[in-house]
Amino acid sequence: MSPYLVASTVRRLVRDHGLDVLVSRPEALEDVARQSGRETLPRTCYVLSPGADFDSREAQEEEGDPEPLPPADEQIELTGLHAKLFLFELGREARLFLGSANATRAAFHDNAEVLVELVGPTRDCGVASFLGPEDDPRQETIRSLLQEYHLPERSDEEAPESTLEKEAERLACVLGTTRLTAAVREVDAGQRWDVVLSATLLPIPDGSTLKVWPATLTAESAFAIEDSPPDPGVPSEPTDTIATFRGLSFEALTAFFAFEISLRQGEHEARRRFAVTAVLRGAPKDRKERLLRSLLSDRRRVLQLLFLILMDEGADVSAFVEAIQRDHAVPGESFAGWDNTALLETLLRSLSREPRRIDDAARLIADLQKTPEGQELLPKGLVDIWEPVLAARRALEA
Repeated sequence: MSPYLVASTVRRLVRDHGLDVLVSRPEALEDVARQSGRETLPRTCYVLSPGADFDSREAQEEEGDPEPLPPADEQIELTGLHAKLFLFELGREARLFLGSANATRAAFHDNAEVLVELVGPTRDCGVASFLGPEDDPRQETIRSLLQEYHLPERSDEEAPESTLEKEAERLACVLGTTRLTAAVREVDAGQRWDVVLSATLLPIPDGSTLKVWPATLTAESAFAIEDSPPDPGVPSEPTDTIATFRGLSFEALTAFFAFEISLRQGEHEARRRFAVTAVLRGAPKDRKERLLRSLLSDRRRVLQLLFLILMDEGADVSAFVEAIQRDHAVPGESFAGWDNTALLETLLRSLSREPRRIDDAARLIADLQKTPEGQELLPKGLVDIWEPVLAARRALEA
């Protein structure tokens, strides 16, 4: 039961914890369906019935409260769902969590929330017992305050482009959770490598295209996954191979892969780009050291490396990839249009969500500060924003 919802949290509860009853507000349920599709919601959804809202004055009159009522402008009208609870059944045991947390990512990853856990037998404290019977109107139960909610049917007049945009967004969310494996094979004595990208993908709808490419390359190198004819004269790939990138340079080896899903209906088209981090296997053991040496030629490349370090999981990688395409190989002290302002934002995001990335960046910056040549490679103004972030990281460790 949660008045506020986030689609990713609802999806995780349904997928990983078997959520099959959800109580919320109509607008929250509709928002989840709009963002991630109707299938994201559990099979049964409830909202408060109109009769569950009541006015405090009527309640006091019914109870025969002898105290005088406050002025009309000070009376409180009790309306809407505000309760938050999570009820799980584990065999014969039920666990009920009551507190301040909504079913949102912020509640479970960012905010300071308080929850109380109550444990009891499923027969007495499970979902069915909590909701109460459906067929006995004489009993006042939680279910008597609720009514089952069905999402409104889609309008036949909904614009085709709107439908496409929603479907593209849904597919991008689903594909973005795919587990990828990138197997690296040396083919030219430390100069060139092949990368075999493997995954088990859900079927792609007819009329759509899906492309993928290493984030270190431009979109022109994209591989259309539906167009994967065998390459004669090369070893056969595993059956779950979705793309093979041949002859990559050392600098192009990466665990980041950019995807683009494209849907077309008549003259309308919708595209979404997103990035997925693969499990990188077989990469050279000294890859980080060699990459560092190859990147440390100017300030722009140092800034590039800092972004790559910080962007493992904590930032908007898709925006980063798109920026690379707009600004590829452009000289200067910014990288892909990202300057110190964007770097500060990324540092703060990493400090909040993945502080170990700050540790990785600290090692790089410390190495550069050891020599005058390295100090010259640090982007202008970096020290001013770095020192407070590093101090905050040390305070967190303490």
